[in-house]
Amino acid sequence: MRFYRGSVLKHMTRLGVAGLAAAASLAVAAPADATSRVLYHGSDWARTFYINDDVITVNDGEADGHTVWVDYYLNNGSFHRLYDLNGPNNGGAIADYRLTPYWISKFRLCEYEGGCTSYLPTDGLGGH
Repeated sequence: MRFYRGSVLKHMTRLGVAGLAAAASLAVAAPADATSRVLYHGSDWARTFYINDDVITVNDGEADGHTVWVDYYLNNGSFHRLYDLNGPNNGGAIADYRLTPYWISKFRLCEYEGGCTSYLPTDGLGGH
């Protein structure tokens, strides 16, 4: 019978603790930025994310000169529009409602001369 002492047990303990810490950080961090819904129109896209779908972004992924925007409604029924005016090189536009009692309830993606997608409902409050 062989007994392991010292360094082997320390190494196994360190690996176990490191593995648990990594798993815990993923379990805590993943839902916070999780994407709920994504809409595509060619290479253009819009998405809602964060825990309650309270952040929305729109990105013009095409250098075609066509303006891209997202129409969306909040849970209180108010209508909003967010534009990405500068093509694929600017990183898009974002609206953040995390510090408010509101979240995006539905949205659609539109492109000038390309039309709009259908409205897509989100998961909303606590949906992720």
